[in-house]
Order: sequence, then structure tokens, then C-alpha cells
Amino acid sequence: MYINRPIALSAVICNVLYTIICITRFFYLHNQIIIDFSKGAPVEVAPNSLWLVFPQILYLCIFTALIWVLKICYEKLWIIVGTTAFLIIKVITVVILHSINNHILITYDFIFDILSIANLFLLIYLVVSYFLIQNKYIRPYFRWLAILLVLSLLLPRLGEILYDDLSIHWLLINPDVMSELCFIPTLILFIKIYRRSLQMI
Repeated sequence: MYINRPIALSAVICNVLYTIICITRFFYLHNQIIIDFSKGAPVEVAPNSLWLVFPQILYLCIFTALIWVLKICYEKLWIIVGTTAFLIIKVITVVILHSINNHILITYDFIFDILSIANLFLLIYLVVSYFLIQNKYIRPYFRWLAILLVLSLLLPRLGEILYDDLSIHWLLINPDVMSELCFIPTLILFIKIYRRSLQMI
């Protein structure tokens, strides 16, 4: 396995920046891990605020790095293609959100319905495919990523149902926090790959 050291380092930097920004944003906007409505709403930011745009760009960079990892580890083409398709859907969503007038978005809201369905389908595809990765060097990290992706999708929904039906609030988990936790395994993976590139000198 040949590892391009600058790319490996870039992957680490993107993931570290994403983590730092998300943690800083959490405290700056007075977010909560378990949502408690009695403490008031968190600070709201504009849709085009750097607090939102920059992490989204880093999110795309992290998935680009994951595609690179899959390639250098000679994983199955259908896993790489699935991850690439997921990345493309995310890019389209980010571009639409930040470059199109809000009035147009409301008028053509069916576009987001299509993107949401495609995103959900590809997310399921990723979860299944990441459990079928053969390379033992990267497999645990992709499996943890898959598990956290599922939890980030299911736990907030489950919390909303329990809160609405039974007034149970302890599972009312902030979905942003759950989605950000997904990139802890990727950070560990990128650091491991970068350290291995240093051993190849």
C-alpha cells in the first residue's frame, strides 16, 4: 500500500479542524447534548454563516479522504462508487443550500425530497458496504463509522417519538452532536495512516 504523505496529512488536518470547529460552535451557540426546552433555545446563525458553511466543506473533504483511503487499500469498486455517490449528493445539497434564493427553494421543495431519498438510500448502502470491507487495517474504523451513522440517524428520531408520546426527554439527543461524533473513528484512521506513511521513509 503506497501512501501519499501530503494527502494523508491533509486528511488529518481537515478532520482535526472539523472537530475543533464543531466543539467551539457547540459552546459558542450554547447547544446541548440532551435538549432541554426549559433552558431556552440555542443561538441561531444565518444559513450562510461560516459556523455552518466551513464545517460542511470540511465534511466533504473528509469523505473525499475516505474515498482515497478505500482506493489505496484496494477495496471493492462498488464500495468506492457508493461512497463517491454519497459525496456527490452531499455536494449538490450544499451548493443548492448556499447558492440559490430561499424563495426558489420553497417553490421547488420537491428537489430536497428527491435529495433526501437519495441520501437515505446511499446512507443505507454505505452502512452495509462498510461492514463488508475486507482490509483488516481499515475495517474497524469504517465499521465504527457505519455504526455511528446509523445511531445519528435513529437516536434523534427515537428521542422525538418518546418525547411526543411519553414526555421522556432523556433521549432527546441533539442530532448535530450525534452526526459530529461519526468523525472520531475517521480522525483515528487518518492519524494511523499518516503515521504509517512516516514509517515508509
